[in-house]
Amino acid sequence: DMTKPLFRSREMARPLEERGITVHFEEQFYDAPTTVGGADLLLRRDDNFSVLDVGGDYIGARSVGRYASAFRSEDTVVYYVINPYRPWSDTTERIDAVLSDILAVTHLSVEDLRIVANPNLGPETTAEEFLAGCRMLRTTVEPYCPISFYCAREGIVSQEDAPGPVMELKLYLSYPWND
Repeated sequence: DMTKPLFRSREMARPLEERGITVHFEEQFYDAPTTVGGADLLLRRDDNFSVLDVGGDYIGARSVGRYASAFRSEDTVVYYVINPYRPWSDTTERIDAVLSDILAVTHLSVEDLRIVANPNLGPETTAEEFLAGCRMLRTTVEPYCPISFYCAREGIVSQEDAPGPVMELKLYLSYPWND
């Protein structure tokens, strides 16, 4: 949770830690950006899985650059998650612009990435919206690199109806405006 995202894993630290997941974060005042403590150490260890959410813009690209050497390790997989319903990833040109920034600071190539499709409009996304987003990504992304798998809210679509393997996501976070 490297920049100032809508979903803040630090707000779910206690429930995640009850499930054996350690959440590293720095306290911050409102939306002031912080650098996550402990990420350097965790990325060098081989007895854990580490996940960095660096956001989808140039700010995330800049913040992830400091970890570039860790991304070139043979036991590291770098996933690039694309939601075609976000304004910076709704066209091939916009995807290319953000991805170019990230690749420049990480010194990776597009071949080093695993593309993950996460077409959604939030918790109320319908199967039709998910499938339309999949079609959008197959048009904008797949001519250049394969999509490794798709993410969808649990129960939204069957494996048979999806264009590729689906990782079902169980949503735990609720927003005050949805209560």
